[in-house]
Amino acid sequence: VNCRGYNAFGRRKRDVGDENSTSISTVDGYDGQLREEITITSNLIRTVERREERYTADPAE
Repeated sequence: VNCRGYNAFGRRKRDVGDENSTSISTVDGYDGQLREEITITSNLIRTVERREERYTADPAE
């Protein structure tokens, strides 16, 4: 809830401008397009599950 510009923690809400300048200018003059490639590699992680006899034993015993 926002009362008179203050939030629940007693801090004033920041004034955010309407201007959104996310365009990117390059030397060639092309405007507004960004292409980013991310490559992620990781090592193989092996897991081994061990079953104890108490979990695999017949419950009737």
